[in-house]
Amino acid sequence: MKEQKNNSELAQAIEGYNTLKKDIHYASYFNMYPAELSVEKLITKGKTKIKTSEAAFKTPAEFLLWWVNAWKLQQGSCYYCNSKFSDLAKLINSNLLAVRKIGYGVRGPFPEIERLESTDEKNIYSKENCVLACYYCNNDKSYVYSSVDYKNYFGPAKGLYIKQLLTKLKT
Repeated sequence: MKEQKNNSELAQAIEGYNTLKKDIHYASYFNMYPAELSVEKLITKGKTKIKTSEAAFKTPAEFLLWWVNAWKLQQGSCYYCNSKFSDLAKLINSNLLAVRKIGYGVRGPFPEIERLESTDEKNIYSKENCVLACYYCNNDKSYVYSSVDYKNYFGPAKGLYIKQLLTKLKT
């Protein structure tokens, strides 16, 4: 019975994700990176975030539903600098922003799961503690700044920088 419920939740999460991918505001972004932004990749990523603690994501379906809702709530933008992930991808594809190569690909064009509170006792991946952030903010903020300080002071400056870079695409 529990497995049937989990399969039903996962089907619902996948349906929500596929609907999001077709949204006219986001379709071009998802089409730029079909393999990297596939539901399978997100589920795999979700499995790495599932913990046994009370507040953490319990299933891949729960993680995927959170991801879809976070994307909608944040309107496809970084939590900190408010830059659209699609704009960041355009800048990367135009070589105006660099990416970081990692063993299985690159960091830069894709939303990253950021924990708002990263102190030891609250350092968990949960619906309440996570947002989608761009690589540039996530990497810069790291464990150095609080999420509140970064959102109020550093994120807006980074957003202005991204907007300035976008003007180079239009000229």
